[in-house]
Formats: sequence, C-alpha cells, structure tokens
Amino acid sequence: MSDVPTTGAQPAGAQPAGALAADVNDWLLSFDGFDPASERHREALCTLGNGYMATRGALSEAVADPDVHYPGTYCAGLYNRLGSDVAGRHVTNESMVNLPNWLPLTVRINDGPWLGTDGMELDEHRVELDMTRGVLVRTSVVVDPAGRRLRLTQRRFVSMRDTHVAAMSTTLTPEGFSGRISVRSALDGRVRNSGVRRYADLPDDHLTGHRSHHEDDEVMCLHVRTNQSQVLVSQAAHTRVFVDDTPVGVPPIRLTDPDGGPTGAWVGQQFDLDVTDGQQVRIEKVVWLYTSRDGGSGEPATEACSWAQATTHDFEALQTRHVVAWRHLWEHVDIGVGTDGVVGRYVHLHLFHVLQTLSPVSVFADAGVPARGLHGEAYRGHVFWDEVFVLPFLSLRLPQIARSALMYRYRRLDMARRLAAEEGFTGAMFPWQSGSNGA
Repeated sequence: MSDVPTTGAQPAGAQPAGALAADVNDWLLSFDGFDPASERHREALCTLGNGYMATRGALSEAVADPDVHYPGTYCAGLYNRLGSDVAGRHVTNESMVNLPNWLPLTVRINDGPWLGTDGMELDEHRVELDMTRGVLVRTSVVVDPAGRRLRLTQRRFVSMRDTHVAAMSTTLTPEGFSGRISVRSALDGRVRNSGVRRYADLPDDHLTGHRSHHEDDEVMCLHVRTNQSQVLVSQAAHTRVFVDDTPVGVPPIRLTDPDGGPTGAWVGQQFDLDVTDGQQVRIEKVVWLYTSRDGGSGEPATEACSWAQATTHDFEALQTRHVVAWRHLWEHVDIGVGTDGVVGRYVHLHLFHVLQTLSPVSVFADAGVPARGLHGEAYRGHVFWDEVFVLPFLSLRLPQIARSALMYRYRRLDMARRLAAEEGFTGAMFPWQSGSNGA
C-alpha cells in the first residue's frame, strides 16, 4: 500500500539524495537533508493516520505547489463527485476529498521572511518516522538572510487513542543571537484536490461554505462543506506558546483571510516573542476534526470547537495515550521479521500504513480499503479490491477489522445487484473501483 525508497549501487559510505538514512533500526524510517525532487515521496511515506483520518508528512510551513510540496488531510470514506466534459462527453468523477490543512505553522526572525518562503534556508534537516509510536519527528536548523540560526524540533502525531485528535509540538531555539521571533499558526481551507498531475484538467474544488472564527485567544475554528455530497467538516485548533516551559501571557494577533481563496477559508494566530540566545520557545497545537458522517457526535462545528475549549490540552499526555494505543496494536500484529534492519524496516513500513488505514477505529466506520491507503489522491482514493490482499493478515490478528472491511461490500450489495440487473445479469456485479455507494 505504499512505495518504498530504493537505492542503486553507491560508493562505500555514500548516501544518495532522498534515500533512507544509514541507521539499522528496523522501526525507524529516516531522511537526511532536504531534497525537493523526493519531497512528495517522503510526504506519502511519512503519512500519519488512525483509520479515521490521515495527514501527509508535509513540512508545517509548506504550501501546495505543482512540484515539491503537497499537504493533504483525508477522512476515511469521505468522497465528493464533480462533473466535467471530456472529449465531448459529460463525465462524473468521485474523489476522496482533500480537507483543510491543519498543519500550518511557520516562523520568522525579526521582520525577515517567513520560513517556507524565499530567503529562509534549511542548513540541517532530518525527518524521522518512529513506527513503534506513530510519531513523526523533524529537526532543522533555519538560517535567515542575515545568517541567524534557529534550531527547530517538531513532533507530530494523529492519535490512535483519541480518534478526532491530531497534534504537533514545535520547539524553537536561537543559536548565537537574541532578538524577536514571530510564530504563525493557522487552519487553511484554501485547499483543492490537485495532488495528482494526470488529473490536472479535471475539476478539483470540492469544498464550499467556508466559515472561520476565533473562539478566544487560544482556539480558532474552520468549517467547510463538500459541494455535492454535502458533508460538513469542522476543525478547531488549540494553540499554546511557552518560553522556557512558562506559558506566554501575551494574547496573539488574530488573523483572517490573507490574499487568495474564498472569504472565511483561512484563520490564524501570530505570536511575537523577544528571545535570547539559547532560550527555548515551544508551540503546542492540538486539533480536533469532526464531520457530519461521524457517529456518536453532534453538529461538527459545535463538536470540534467545544472539545477544543473544554479538553485539557496537554500535548505530552495526549501523546502518551497515543503511544500506548500503538503499543497495544503492535502486540497484536507484529510478525517478527527478525533483526535485519532493511528488510524489517520495509515490512514494518507496509504494516504501519495498513494499520493507519484499517485500525480499531475502522470497526465503526463505513469505509473501504483505498488502493493507496489514506496518504494521497492517486486513483482518486477509490476502493478497488485491496481488502483481498490484507484480509488474510487481518483475519488472523484483528478479525473485527477484517469483518468491517467485508461489511463495506455487504452494505453495497443492493447497488451491485442493481448494476447487474441493468446489464441484463442476475446476481451482483460489484464495480472495479468505487467510493461512497458502490456505484
């Protein structure tokens, strides 16, 4: 369900760009250096998910562009249909929807350029996916045009314990300078389904009804609706800033609607902080995501915003709950491939992506098994017959999840019978690929 980086013959000690770092831990996937040519590949491999939602491993300062970056967040089973004219025929295509981007978090030194724009460089850069814990760790040294160095360390997870929660903790440390740093955190609904080049001529604007607001100085909310399937989607982010572990008491600057995109499609906060050499600034961003497809919840906007305001927002506690859930899951599914670092890493990576698409959360979801999991838009996120490949593994170790995958087909049996009848056949005719209703 995922592509694995491969390397050709190299001189002893050489490390090809974009290749796996030369460690032998078969539970870690690491990349050293920033390589634009392989960034989208890394983003897919470093996707984090919990069976309900998943977010690609894009850098927090990245915005979507045609060649390098593609942030993407997806919910299992959340599709939308758009029509277009192709070669004189009207064609309807259904896609798994790219949802608002909860990752945006960037920084600048004094009044210099923002990280992610021209002028800010990455002097050191490493991304490490810890598959035992489901945590993505990023370490970078950011250098501004004046040569000032800022060390950035970031941890990110999509909770396997708290279904609707994703979180990120970022620590910034000035190295050799004192001055002002500004931190900007946002929710971005100006997203489209533009991650696959061969679909470029097809409509990709699946979201409408954008609405955003600040609940208070720590909570901001963004709400959208899919324009055909009419699914409501809401995100709420709770952001806190600490300097040397002490909460910052200065209210942030509330930001809305930069240039570009519909009104209400972007909401942000900016923190301006005076720091000294070696002083640590930590930004904790915890996000709740709800949709109108969710069971056991109310209206998505109320649900997301109320949880963001009411819950104890301790990043470390949330991460501990998440890590314990992953530990229990691995106890059920680890197949014991031995100690070979390369083979073990590849096997664990494939298992990791399966478990992020089909987890204990999936038992209660009406969702199939997309051919590329939940980490991209290839095949438009359609369900082919990939459950056939994973059912033997799941049936032996997580039979309740295997049953859930079969129930996706069972709930679409009447549609399969209808399709057979329309072609003059008896019985059921399931499509080669499908999404929401099996048509």
